[in-house]
Amino acid sequence: MNKNRLKRNRPDFDGNERGIYSHNKAILRKTATICALCGMPLDKSLKYPDPMSISIDHIIPVTYGGKSTLDNLQATHL
Repeated sequence: MNKNRLKRNRPDFDGNERGIYSHNKAILRKTATICALCGMPLDKSLKYPDPMSISIDHIIPVTYGGKSTLDNLQATHL
């Protein structure tokens, strides 16, 4: 298989928004206390792959033009 076909084109992971995403993700992980989707508390001691661990979600997906700004990111459960 062609490796280029498998590569993800995600500006928040490997493009020019990587720094912005990383910075804003760190802010949300420190400050968010409630899941934006279900309203239950976020337990910062839980780690992946626990389904109740913290995950950062784009409200408008990157694939639809969403940016990695704080107003487009939300803390959720995995």
